Amino acid sequence: MRSQSTRKEIYGFRSDTATVHGKKLHYWLGGDPDGSPVLLWHGFLGTGYSWHKVMPLAAKAGYAVIVPDMRGYGDSDKPPGVDGYDWSRARRGVPRAHEQIGFGSGRPLTIVVHDMGAPPALLWASDHPDEVGGLIYAGAPAMLQSVLEKIITYTPQAMAKGSMCGGYFRSHRAYQKH
Repeated sequence: MRSQSTRKEIYGFRSDTATVHGKKLHYWLGGDPDGSPVLLWHGFLGTGYSWHKVMPLAAKAGYAVIVPDMRGYGDSDKPPGVDGYDWSRARRGVPRAHEQIGFGSGRPLTIVVHDMGAPPALLWASDHPDEVGGLIYAGAPAMLQSVLEKIITYTPQAMAKGSMCGGYFRSHRAYQKH
């Protein structure tokens, strides 16, 4: 049985589903289809919508962005029982959904994870290093949005240097010696 939809509008993104292992996985898709592919992966008790303020920023910077709801969350199927909710199944579901819709055109993804989205993302990166170009752990994407907007710079130049912090830490008073 499906619960009432939690979908809301996110400017520049479309909401869709892919069927993986017989179950529907909901995802948001937006940004430049030719841009570097970024997957934003939610954590425990969250949904893809947890990233709703980050998604348009990444898209505006020229990235292709996909944001799935893991099985059992948001608008993805919620099968009864406990089968299929392990990290291994989550690790297989999200990658196969992105592959099925052709997201990233076979280029390695940068995966940004929050909370319990990390274990399946780590398994994916370990099992398929050719599919994952980078893995970033974000501790609290929603609660720290005002801080993250000042720190994280979503630009191809910042990503090419291996950092999205844009020099914030070197110049911010909280990190300077007194």
